[in-house]
Amino acid sequence: MFVDMQLSVEKDSIAKLLRQGNTLKRKDKLEEAAAVYRRCLEIHPNSAWSHNNLGEVLYKLGDLNGAVCAYKKAIELNSNSAWFYNNLGESLYQQGKWDRAIKCFRNAINIKPDFDISYKNSGDCFYHKGWLEKAFQYYQKAIYLNQNSYDSLEKIGDLLAIKNQWDEAEKYYKISLLNPEFSLADRLIDLGKFMQKHSHFFKAVQLYCRGIQLNKNQKEKLPISIVNKGELSQIDLESNNQTIYTKIHPEITYSLAAAKTVHPTIHPLLSEQEKKSGNSSVVVIPGGSVWIDDPIGIAIASAKGNILIKHLFKDSHITTLPVKNLPPVLELDEPTAFLSIRKGQNYCHWMLDLLPKIDLLRKSGIDLKSIGKFIVSSPNERQFQKETLEALGIPLDRIVESLKYPYIKAKKLIVPSLIPKISSLLSMQKWACEFIKTEFINSELPQKLNISERIYISRKDASYRQVTNESEVE
Repeated sequence: MFVDMQLSVEKDSIAKLLRQGNTLKRKDKLEEAAAVYRRCLEIHPNSAWSHNNLGEVLYKLGDLNGAVCAYKKAIELNSNSAWFYNNLGESLYQQGKWDRAIKCFRNAINIKPDFDISYKNSGDCFYHKGWLEKAFQYYQKAIYLNQNSYDSLEKIGDLLAIKNQWDEAEKYYKISLLNPEFSLADRLIDLGKFMQKHSHFFKAVQLYCRGIQLNKNQKEKLPISIVNKGELSQIDLESNNQTIYTKIHPEITYSLAAAKTVHPTIHPLLSEQEKKSGNSSVVVIPGGSVWIDDPIGIAIASAKGNILIKHLFKDSHITTLPVKNLPPVLELDEPTAFLSIRKGQNYCHWMLDLLPKIDLLRKSGIDLKSIGKFIVSSPNERQFQKETLEALGIPLDRIVESLKYPYIKAKKLIVPSLIPKISSLLSMQKWACEFIKTEFINSELPQKLNISERIYISRKDASYRQVTNESEVE
């Protein structure tokens, strides 16, 4: 009887203290609230809500490690609370531990399937991981569960802006009830800075350009310089310390002729009626560095080491250079153009992916003679590589092989890009084909060649993607 009365008194005392702590928390008297919750735990160490509420106060005080410990203890005592998992996830999110945070939000959703807050928080994690489509799905689910999830509405606006769906983005911004002084131009510039920080340089440029279209004064707020085609010749690159972007060819939509095949049906991949070519550009990065992690992955960083451009990179979480275990850096004290591509030993990729980058350099206004070195994967592997480079005025003594030197830092790193994916294969730009024709088909070639009407390029020696009926075709 005495024990029951004592437990009843303890429960009344804890309940009273929790109410007192909650009142102090609502009044933002956080230190006092924390003291009250700790007093609760002295009386009843197994009070899950006391641990959770202490975690909330520590979170607001900026003690994320303390908050994580408190939430973990609350979950240990009561693993059926969606709020406990959500709160732990929010603390882990603030620590940048997004994968662990996602697991917490998933647990919260499993307990409470209509928990819109955990869906929104999951979207934030995927957003920061760069998994934008996944983030979009979670924000949509949050809005489906709660039409007043204004943070999710705002984030969907951001994601639509990133996709260049400007009108739709603006609609979501208006619905999200942003402050009356909201400026779409300001928002796009800030969003561009966020994308640049997360190594999505070309996407950032699109947002910057749209922001400038809405308000020309935004150009002064940019962390980079955006210049018109040909204007690089008017800039003293030697003294310039800002990253420069210049668009050479705009995005164009091409109509495609119908595919011809011996089969009764056309493969879906060959049924496209039109194709878009991305913007072609040249970027100048003072003190820039490039790291080719393997035959595929490429990362290009600013002088401060912030990765601006990253493609097919195994370590997606890396945002700065250098990292541990990098090979010794090759430092080049002269302007250097980065031309390396994947599969550079392949004739088709060499001709249509690499060589057209030289035309981009010409059209940018940069004098090729002012470029000291050209980074190429391996120019000596095939004879046609050496011949074509020399025909375009680039002798081998100005070539640096990225296969030998995968980590290079240059006084001025110049990056020509056929499309906003620097290592993509076969972007097939029409202007690139015209460039190759102009440079290598001329009157000096013999007018009559002893060749067949048609030329077939065999893949017999290829290690993959071989033609199954090649003997019939030959």
